Amino acid sequence: MNPAGTARFNFGSGFACYCVAMKRLIVMPVLALALMLTAPMPAWAQAPAEESAQDALLPITGAMAAVTARFDGQIVAAELQPGRPEDMTDIVYAFRLLTARGDILALRVDAMSGQILEVDGRGLVDARRRQN
Repeated sequence: MNPAGTARFNFGSGFACYCVAMKRLIVMPVLALALMLTAPMPAWAQAPAEESAQDALLPITGAMAAVTARFDGQIVAAELQPGRPEDMTDIVYAFRLLTARGDILALRVDAMSGQILEVDGRGLVDARRRQN
């Protein structure tokens, strides 16, 4: 017995090398895992900042003002929709505009900037307000 009260066995130098190799096989992966878990994540792997999309949205009245400034008519429908890939924005306002001639125009407005993205419908040229 050694002074600490534990028995020490001597099985030869081959067994000691085997034990050292086993310790390395166990300790090294555990150490590597611990290092990976404590290391800071790169920017691309971190969760996005908690910003609400609602905070950055243009009020619907602002988007309606942008539409009525460019086209004569009355807005008869409005809807908040997800953006399409060609819109290059996340959220858009979709409007239906009744023109003086009775035509319906479909408009898509960027909900962040108020930029008119798309206009479609019959009577588009007649409904457009002239820019000075």
